[in-house]
Amino acid sequence: MVTARTRYWGIALMFSWAWLAIWCRADAGPVVLVKGRPRLVIEEVRPTGRGATVVGRLVEAHSGEGIPGTSVEVAVGWARKDAVTGEGGAFAAEFPLATGLYEVTARFLGSDVLDPATAEKTRVDIGKAAMALLLQMPSSVPANIPEIEVALEARVDDQRVSVPVQLEISDPRGDGRKASAVRTDDKAPTQVRIPRSMLGAPGEKRLIARFLGNVQWNEALTETTFLLETATSIEDLALPTTFMAHESALVAKGRLVDADGQPLPRMPVSMIAQGRRVAESTTEPDGQFRLKVAAAELGPGDISVIVEHPSPLPWRRGTRTTSKVVRIMPPRPIPIAHTLMAFGAAAAGLLSLVAWRTQPWKPLLERLAQLRHAPPPRKGSQAPEKPASSHPGARFAKPSLLMTLKRAADHVVSGWARDAATLEPLMACGLTLISPSAAPVVVVTGETGEFETPPLTAGPWRVEACCHGFVTERFEVSIPHRGELRGMRIDLIPVRERAFAMYRGVAARLLPSPDLWGVWTPREICRHARGQLPGGPLRDLTDLVEETYYSSRIPDESILLTVKAQVDAVRLESSRSPRT
Repeated sequence: MVTARTRYWGIALMFSWAWLAIWCRADAGPVVLVKGRPRLVIEEVRPTGRGATVVGRLVEAHSGEGIPGTSVEVAVGWARKDAVTGEGGAFAAEFPLATGLYEVTARFLGSDVLDPATAEKTRVDIGKAAMALLLQMPSSVPANIPEIEVALEARVDDQRVSVPVQLEISDPRGDGRKASAVRTDDKAPTQVRIPRSMLGAPGEKRLIARFLGNVQWNEALTETTFLLETATSIEDLALPTTFMAHESALVAKGRLVDADGQPLPRMPVSMIAQGRRVAESTTEPDGQFRLKVAAAELGPGDISVIVEHPSPLPWRRGTRTTSKVVRIMPPRPIPIAHTLMAFGAAAAGLLSLVAWRTQPWKPLLERLAQLRHAPPPRKGSQAPEKPASSHPGARFAKPSLLMTLKRAADHVVSGWARDAATLEPLMACGLTLISPSAAPVVVVTGETGEFETPPLTAGPWRVEACCHGFVTERFEVSIPHRGELRGMRIDLIPVRERAFAMYRGVAARLLPSPDLWGVWTPREICRHARGQLPGGPLRDLTDLVEETYYSSRIPDESILLTVKAQVDAVRLESSRSPRT
């Protein structure tokens, strides 16, 4: 009998197992399945008295080793059979066939550890004799030789025959195929010389010998793979040549290139010290690398250092440098500078505590408060004009004292752009730098408003900073500089603020009191000034400024020309009016 308590514990156990399965699945890392790449070859099709026997081999593409115990599907015409590879990956399948011409194919469907593979198609005529082609060449050849030598022979019933054979050279997947025709010798193996130019770039290569058949013999095909190897080297190796402090770091820099001097990106590089691998890294896109290890990890004394590149590709040989000795000094006592820094930090903390207790900034804050709450100006006086931002334009950084003593040597301009009204950074602000002796340079600010140019040529440069909805700022700089153009700030004033400031220049004078600026709306100012300026320029200016300043549509900088023209019209009418 199942009680309520038993059901409760059963449900709890079931949920526990489900949660554990989900947790284990979530924590499991990604599974990467790496499969081998086989190569399937039909070596010979031998006609027999009752049909034909297909002989072939399934091997690993890189090493050439046979793959035994694998099923291969062989087809001759419409007939199909499964053959199992034996020692060395060899297989054979016999087909009873009538006299005629047949197409022979073979394929391997793949497995859990091997990719699928398909053999080159060939044809067999049951009424003709079978021919075997034999290729002999090294498994690897260097890429810097002018030509390679291949031994080729054609045999029928173990007798050499003279036939035309087509040689094809390609990559393992058949890319970049090239061909040449030779004729075999019936007395000795034919030595075929293949120029280096026909082999293409270094890598794994596939050499195919094909006899197209004639009235006497069947088609024949054989192939082999070889590695066209290239060397690598490490250039511009930089290692410390003097004594090293025990507290410093051992840094090795260099550049990894191939036999043609081309950089090798994303290749592994390691540092070996005293027979132990102590640092590893990968090369940059230009082949540069940097290896770093703390000198304290290597210990004091003379250290033998080697930089090595273990090549992950079978056709590219790795390289290593000659052993270089670096002497690391024994550890030293704590430098006196560290002690002085500790005393300095303690003194700074003490001064901060005294300043916090005495608060010497209080009188300054009180003075600023008095200025902020000063009485307004008397009636009839005109308040000073303030633009939307009092500091639009470029603000150069202040170089350090040491930089001012040095010669100008910096060719990079960097900094950030911001809204002069809200002090917010400006994204997608374009900076165009124009020089009379170089091509223009264009940079765009990022999300935080920061920008940085590439190294610029020496000479004067004109800079234009523009952003949609803001007034373009223009200024000139001189390259090289002493650091004042590093970390500079460019403040751009919005078009709305500039248009409103131009409007204020004429509207504030029409108010009965300066205190009413900011209280009355532009429409109230226009209604009040009808008696002074009965014409339409002020009304048109007011409508344009309201649309520009208060509309949700971002105004273009070109609207300022229209605002200026209407401001000039209002001033002209004001000068002619006797009431103003």
